Amino acid sequence: MNKFKFDTLHLPSSHKVRLAQAILQYAPGAMVDFSDRTLLTAAPYTWHSSIGTDENIRPISDPRFARALHVDGFEAPTQINYVQFPEWYFCPVCRRFQPLTSWQAEAERKAKGGDNPYRQMRNRAAIKRSWQQDNQERKAFLPRCSNHDCHNSELIPARIVVACKHGHLDDFPWVKWVHYRNIGGAKEPCCESPVLLFESGGGTETGEDIRITCTKCHAVATLKGVFTADAFQKVNEDLGREIFYCSGRLPDFGSHSECNQMPRALLRGATSVHFPMVRSSMVIPSQISSPEIDIDDLAYRWEEYQALCNEQYGKPGDEFTRVDSGPLSDYERFGSLHLQQVELLDQVRIVRAFLGYSRLRPAARRDDEGFIHARLPQDKAYPAYEGFGEGIFLRFDEEAIKEWLELTPRAAKRAWLVEQNRQKGFLAGESHAPITPKFLLLHTLAHLLIKELSFECGYNIAGLNERIYCADREVNNTDFDMAGIFIYAAGGDAEGTLGGLIRQGRADTLPQIFQRALAKARSCSNDPMCSGSHGQGQDGQNLASCYACALLPETSCEEFNLFLDRGVVVGTFDEPDIGFYSNVAATRAQHARSNMAKEQVTECVNVEEKSATKGWEAKREELLEDEAIEASKLMENAGVPVPDIIGAELLNGRCNVEMIWQKQKIVYLTSEQMDQAPELLKEGWQILDLRQPVDAGIFE
Repeated sequence: MNKFKFDTLHLPSSHKVRLAQAILQYAPGAMVDFSDRTLLTAAPYTWHSSIGTDENIRPISDPRFARALHVDGFEAPTQINYVQFPEWYFCPVCRRFQPLTSWQAEAERKAKGGDNPYRQMRNRAAIKRSWQQDNQERKAFLPRCSNHDCHNSELIPARIVVACKHGHLDDFPWVKWVHYRNIGGAKEPCCESPVLLFESGGGTETGEDIRITCTKCHAVATLKGVFTADAFQKVNEDLGREIFYCSGRLPDFGSHSECNQMPRALLRGATSVHFPMVRSSMVIPSQISSPEIDIDDLAYRWEEYQALCNEQYGKPGDEFTRVDSGPLSDYERFGSLHLQQVELLDQVRIVRAFLGYSRLRPAARRDDEGFIHARLPQDKAYPAYEGFGEGIFLRFDEEAIKEWLELTPRAAKRAWLVEQNRQKGFLAGESHAPITPKFLLLHTLAHLLIKELSFECGYNIAGLNERIYCADREVNNTDFDMAGIFIYAAGGDAEGTLGGLIRQGRADTLPQIFQRALAKARSCSNDPMCSGSHGQGQDGQNLASCYACALLPETSCEEFNLFLDRGVVVGTFDEPDIGFYSNVAATRAQHARSNMAKEQVTECVNVEEKSATKGWEAKREELLEDEAIEASKLMENAGVPVPDIIGAELLNGRCNVEMIWQKQKIVYLTSEQMDQAPELLKEGWQILDLRQPVDAGIFE
């Protein structure tokens, strides 16, 4: 493809997107809805000249990543250009419907005559330049209707566009449609200067509710059936001629080409309009990288896995650095989490590159039909951005996973069901390693931990990301195995992040976070439907996972919230023992109930200051329910001393309570235990109610 000269827009700061957005959801070829218009991100070649001295770009270095993609490097743009698309707009007051160039020409004509209220608005805004004085201003024409009766109403972009599987995109053929689909029969030829009205009724604005009228020839057509895959083909067959066809247009590149595909009508904001292909890489020491590995090869992740597992890498001055996480035995004090290694990285760099996009269906590979490359053949770089941050790497016991699979063959059946749903679904052609029970386990566990970590580490959940390291020799035909997850936070600031994440990865906090994540995974507000699902989400590629329990913001997930199942982690209602962590997940609650022999905690109290010590903190994390843990923290803030006994029985075993203050004869009950309150009150016990301000004086 050659470079083409065409008008692009460089917008003011009020119309900017973050660099990360320009590489992901608003990448080249995608439409961006700004407050006053909709635009399409232009191709990267319009932003700068590739790999050169240019103030509009900042080079990003990652030699291993560049070799894997066969380019010289990566560039982060500081200026992003846009193209006017879609071009058809209508006025919500007078309902006139025409291209934006026609709206602009009309406004210019009226402005010269001095009767344009839009011009007056611009003067009040202290913008005194004329239309002819500044070409850039003319291209950035503010879409408003110049009709006096419309009072400068903002124009609304057309909701429908057309695209084909070769990646082409164009405005919907409004003029042709209204004339050749006229309710009274086709009107030929089309009007030379049609005047269209856009009318909608009913409120739902489905295709049948929308009417397009040509006031010049009185042709009228609805959009009934326009969203079916063969809508244009049927019209051509009815007319016996090829009236509708793909224009071969790439508005982001400013090009047209021959195309033999039939386009499809799509809503402007539909996901299938733009499928970006983004690849990411963790920057690791160069001495363990091979130049012949492709980015989509599992061996590329294997190099990162080796770097994370090998403690000789990650020292000061390396591409990433790690801090001491302490002995592994400290992480197992509340029961085995099947961890083989925990690494805390306080400095890490992640590079994400935009390779291109496809339309109608996602491309599996860069050589797939219909994949539009982000760069031209002569360009030497991909647009990218880099994030600096911190992360927690967890490596799991491979032998424990293998033993689990041998003892629980039903887990393999769940993975088989997900794989079957994937093969039948929309993404059937996408190249993806077979879905294994181990992958389901690692991926779902990463989601559960991210959700729990977001409550503790201070980062928004959308600011945490995952990298899954999973491989099986037999399944993936590799000479290595991997079983690890890397949870990281990476911002655009080279100074990195603040350390809140790796602090939660230490041995005094991570085991409790891990256990709480497992405990919460045992139930979902959508259970039993979620737990018993045989396929939910896109094409049924998730089992026991929904937004109430395991799904994350899609920018946090490498798999766009697919291939998740709580069942292989903690079991299901019907099969509670099927999960890898089925026993561990219930440990804390069961432990508390099995230790009803009055667990004494008074030795953990600083009597003089009436405050808890680390011993108390460990005991409550180990034995109390989540609700009671949070309650005890509120009590500390109110000056309440720690209890004498936790997890005990009263009244000859008739009542189970969470916390007891023996001397004052006060108990704390969880919401599930409140039905025992009447009997306890009858026997003279006071119930601590945290719904009211706590008076610490009652404990004197």
